[in-house]
Amino acid sequence: MGTQENYRGIGEFVDAVRHALVPATTRSELVSGLCESFPTREGDTRLWLGELDGTGTVIRPHAAAGVDRDALEAVPLDGSSAAAEALEAALTTGESQFVDRPVDGESDSDGQRTPTAVVPLIPAGTPYGALWITQETPFDADDRTALATLREALESALEAFDADGAVDDCGDARDITDPRSDERRLSRHRDRLTALTDRLLETVPTGVMMFDADGELAQFNQRAADIMGSSGVAAMNGAADSEWVLTTADGEPLSESAYPATRVLETGEALYSEEFRLEHPTNDPVWLSVNGAPVPEPQGATAAVLAFEDITDQKERERYLQDAKSQLEAATDAGAVGTWEWHIPEDRFVCGASFARTFGVDPDEARSGVPLEELTSSIHAADRERVAEQIREAVDGCEEYEAEYRVWDADGELRWVVARGHVECDEDGNPETFPGALADITDRKQVEEALKRHKDQLRTLIRLLPVGVVVAGAEGRFIEANETAKQIWGGDVFDAESPADYEKFPVWSAETGEPVTFEDRPMNRVLAGEELTEPEVLEMEAADGTRRVIMVHGMPVRDPTGDVSRGVVTITDITERKRREQQLERQNNRLESFASMLAHELRNPLSIGKIYLPAATDGDRAAASEVETALDRIEKTIEMLLVLTRGTELAVDPQPVSLGETAADVWSGLDEPVGSLRIESDPVIDVEPTHLTHLLENLFRNSVEHGSSDDRDGSRPDDAGSVTVRVGALEDGFYVEDTGPGIPADRRERVFEAGYTTGATGLGLGLTFIAQLAETYGWECAITDADDGGARFEFTGVTLVPRPR
Repeated sequence: MGTQENYRGIGEFVDAVRHALVPATTRSELVSGLCESFPTREGDTRLWLGELDGTGTVIRPHAAAGVDRDALEAVPLDGSSAAAEALEAALTTGESQFVDRPVDGESDSDGQRTPTAVVPLIPAGTPYGALWITQETPFDADDRTALATLREALESALEAFDADGAVDDCGDARDITDPRSDERRLSRHRDRLTALTDRLLETVPTGVMMFDADGELAQFNQRAADIMGSSGVAAMNGAADSEWVLTTADGEPLSESAYPATRVLETGEALYSEEFRLEHPTNDPVWLSVNGAPVPEPQGATAAVLAFEDITDQKERERYLQDAKSQLEAATDAGAVGTWEWHIPEDRFVCGASFARTFGVDPDEARSGVPLEELTSSIHAADRERVAEQIREAVDGCEEYEAEYRVWDADGELRWVVARGHVECDEDGNPETFPGALADITDRKQVEEALKRHKDQLRTLIRLLPVGVVVAGAEGRFIEANETAKQIWGGDVFDAESPADYEKFPVWSAETGEPVTFEDRPMNRVLAGEELTEPEVLEMEAADGTRRVIMVHGMPVRDPTGDVSRGVVTITDITERKRREQQLERQNNRLESFASMLAHELRNPLSIGKIYLPAATDGDRAAASEVETALDRIEKTIEMLLVLTRGTELAVDPQPVSLGETAADVWSGLDEPVGSLRIESDPVIDVEPTHLTHLLENLFRNSVEHGSSDDRDGSRPDDAGSVTVRVGALEDGFYVEDTGPGIPADRRERVFEAGYTTGATGLGLGLTFIAQLAETYGWECAITDADDGGARFEFTGVTLVPRPR
């Protein structure tokens, strides 16, 4: 099935069940009625109904549609054939069986598989038989829904009768002579018919309306309401309170007797595909194709049923074709189109006045016929030989002909035309006539040329723009990309067969760092109709492996119907800008932190200087020494802050400096260090002496303060031992390590952050200074474990100076 026509076929079978049920009083009468009521189908669907015999081991076919019932044989349920297996499985499981292999004679003549459905019939839980259906196409979801409806209708009809033929009275003591039993039977019968009718109304794809014998609307289905609304439904029988008005196809109001339901009721005759219009004061009209039929009721009354389809779209297409025809006729009259017939043997070219004027030929002569040369001489010299060759090929091969070219008209103007025709030959293949038509396409050509110029200008603009521009079609495939876009993406990656090929290039949100799904990427969103007017900042991995930060804007391009036909996205590489912004942000953050830190760091030595300054001015050498120490501390703090604030922009004046000598001087200057210094090797480093001094001083203090405690949490028990600090050379740098507890791996990144400290005092700038100083010189600084578990700082990428021999 799978089509509306086949779906309606199931509806016909359901209708057959309903008609067979009305006069039946026994199952036997019901089955006989089905034999007569099943429609004769000439389409793809074939159906037969079979009943279990008294032994319950054989299915005997009864009613059939689309197949000769006399040719059907009983099927024993012994597993001896595919048909037997399918029927037995359906009755055993109580579920319909769907197979697409040939089943006992149900294959096509060419041996192809014929999809088959076996529907069990088990009314009131008692197996009755089965329904066998075959068709040309596999059973889809709509087919299976329709078959479930048909099964329900058949089981309901069969359930209305018991196996002995009497009407089932739902468990009461049966006495078919009892009038009350008849009433109950009829009531049950009516209920089943009502339920069956309701189900049928909701499954048919057309609007259905039912009228009683008085012409009052009794029932309508949801499809009717969908087509015209409740007010439009009311208009179908002339309700005065409806805003809609039913008219003839010409728009004339209907008389009272001309309404479809009224005509059916009064004449008792059916209506077939009559067209009407529903008019509304403000809404567009709705075109309807209406079928109607009388329905007999008890006591000789007659009701009516109407079935109708919305044919508004069909009418619009007809109107469009009529308009096109009118336009073509007007164009011919106006001279935009001309016709010709060339009688080839006598070289007599006959054409209308419009055609003749286009080629600068006298219309009166052209009506009688002129040589072909008289017209081709007006063709533009650059096109003439090409057109002549196309004419020769069409004549030699008795083929179709089509050519576009320029021609000088009677007023000396150059016009573009398109000529189409075909050569007619006799039985021997000799060309006889060459009819055709000509249309003036000058306006179209001018538009095409203007469009081409605009496209060329646009391509030039896209090529010169300093941002990347990418254009994609509605299906997602890239159509165009400029050189800037290719550079940003690290190569020409815009020739993939499928949009999914671009999933291999990861994209992240620059703000959150979260991956951007393929569906949420800018181009896909633009093709979905979204306008990206606000910049979206993303990070991407380009085809060359580099990571870039890009800013994206995008807009959809819509066709005249409003659908998205193109997507345009601009890409700006802001990697360097983002780096500068991040660097500036880091500097600003450092400055903000350093402002408060600097005040605290300088306050102590200034306080000391103020205390000892009066005594120092009186000649107290000890006081003068304290003032000098305070000033040295201020100077060191200033130098450290310069490194922290200026970073890589700090101007340095490196010179060869001995690591061992500097380390020894720094160690001796510490305040009673707890531990010892071991110089494993003494490389010469290219660095400013004060910078190396400050670096070592911070590392030594860090080792002494934390390395001699049990852990780097700032605590130092009374029995803590001394620490040994070792300094030595690496292949391209140097190291400083201690014998303390080391720095846990999860803290090694944090210790370089400004303000990080585990002690009760201190600003937490020492290791921050070290990291920034390393960056200033282009060194790499890493924290690892020393051999004996202590902290080890390694500096690589350092310029080592050979010692003079």
